[in-house]
Amino acid sequence: MRNRYSKGMTLVELLVGLTVLALIMSLGVPGFKSLVKKAEINNALRTVTTVVNTARYLSVQENHSIKVTVEDNKFFLSRKRFKKWIPFKEFDPGEKVTVSMNTSPIFYPEGFIVPLCSIYVKSPSEHYRITISAAGRLKVALL
Repeated sequence: MRNRYSKGMTLVELLVGLTVLALIMSLGVPGFKSLVKKAEINNALRTVTTVVNTARYLSVQENHSIKVTVEDNKFFLSRKRFKKWIPFKEFDPGEKVTVSMNTSPIFYPEGFIVPLCSIYVKSPSEHYRITISAAGRLKVALL
């Protein structure tokens, strides 16, 4: 015959279970936070690669010069129309990182880039410098 109180868990069992669960979660949260931070910086680096490759591809495909600029932490691609650069495409690297450039490179249809440029991607934990060569190759360096 069963006891009428043996159907559930005791208060002590419940507290032990919750304590073990809280301990496991407290060990996992810092690792998860660093994983999220790494994903944010990797997303920004992929965005820079996308911007450069898109500018290079469009300049050759459309036979027009394409200028890359950074304003309000976003990349813009611009075409020259009537002696003025008009933005036509925007890329957002994310809000947790800041991006800056030492100059605005222009991609020419012939396949070269002038002037040479460095792009800086900064997060609270990591800083990267991406250097664009005259031929459009990228070199990524952790600072």
